[in-house]
Amino acid sequence: MSQPAVEYRKPTEADAAELAANLRPQDLAELHALGFTDMLHVVKHCVLLSDWCLAARVDGALACIFGVGQGGSPWMLGTGVVARHSRSLAREAPRYIRKMLEDNPRLVNRVHASNSVAVRWLQRVGFTLHPATPEANGEMFHTFEMSADGNC
Repeated sequence: MSQPAVEYRKPTEADAAELAANLRPQDLAELHALGFTDMLHVVKHCVLLSDWCLAARVDGALACIFGVGQGGSPWMLGTGVVARHSRSLAREAPRYIRKMLEDNPRLVNRVHASNSVAVRWLQRVGFTLHPATPEANGEMFHTFEMSADGNC
């Protein structure tokens, strides 16, 4: 069985709109937990404030947009395509994490504690997750981090 074709490219306005309309339930729940209601605005804002970001398409279907924000803040928002093609996408993840670490000696962000898919993936690729703490609204989030020197 052949592997699906994965294309990585700079996201377009159309990619942002497609992602906002088709977010995975766990990404939508995480954004709601942060108080966001306009998903298109959030996606565009993430893209705009990133040092770099890419859209990933699998056999032409949008899987996700990911990148690293200013100050070394990695992020990813996905569609249901991510689950259907997780192995193909995961194969390239180490390469993009290395690129993030080349540009930022320390990567750090927060993930919704109930987003078990993201929590497991972050642990699997080597991020350190700290105990969950509440945001101002009471929602629980883990801080996750990774450093180029291996110390977190």
